This record gives sequence, structure tokens and C-alpha cells, in this order.
Amino acid sequence: MKIGELSRKTGCKIVTIRYYEKLNLINADSRTSSNYRVYTRKEQKKLEFILNCRKHGLSICKIKQLLDYIKDNTKNCDVVDKLIANHLKNIDKQIASLNKLKLDLQKVVSSCGSKKSLSQCKVLKHLSDCVEFK
Repeated sequence: MKIGELSRKTGCKIVTIRYYEKLNLINADSRTSSNYRVYTRKEQKKLEFILNCRKHGLSICKIKQLLDYIKDNTKNCDVVDKLIANHLKNIDKQIASLNKLKLDLQKVVSSCGSKKSLSQCKVLKHLSDCVEFK
């Protein structure tokens, strides 16, 4: 199938497919006489795997590792378990950071009061305390 059809079937933008091809994550198996890339069902499945990994927040580097594990197939499942366990730790850190941010913003919003002028707005003061842009 040509790149447009691959894009339609997977919901992946053509520019992203080309980017993944540039990174050697997927490969056009051949080209037509008019130099169009031709992708197989196997490459479609690989692209769907990549998209699923990205949806779950895995980096390109981690996806490359997973694809290498799939290709090699001599290692045991432990390498994948460790990679995903590390990813879960990072997700937990992100969740903790977002929860802290949420609490901080809730405190500031509840203490602000909508009747104040913008120059007295505690939300704006809180958000600008860590940056200098005036």
C-alpha cells in the first residue's frame, strides 16, 4: 500500500510516517516505478504498535528498544518488564508532580477572590513568581 493508504488505515499523519521511516522504525519495503513508497501489512502492524506505544507515553528510544527485542527474540520477557516498570515509575512521578501543581493552583485560586484588580491577582502573582518577564 502507498503512504496515503497507510495513513488512512492507521490514522497516522503522512509526515509522522516519514519521520518514523527516517528513524528506521518502519521501512517501505519497496518503491513503485514512479518512486512511491510501498508498505506491507507487516509495516502497518509495526506502525500500529509504535502508535500504541506513543499513546502510552513511551519515548522513541524505548520504542526502538522494544522493536529490537521483538526482532531479536532471544531475550526473555524480563527486559520488557524492566523497561515498562521504569516507565511506570516515571508516570508515578508525573502524577505526583501534577497532583502537587493541582493543589498549589487550587489554593491560590481559592485565596484570590474575583473582586480584586488584576494588579492584586494572586493567581498571576503565583504564576509569575518564578519568571522575570516584566
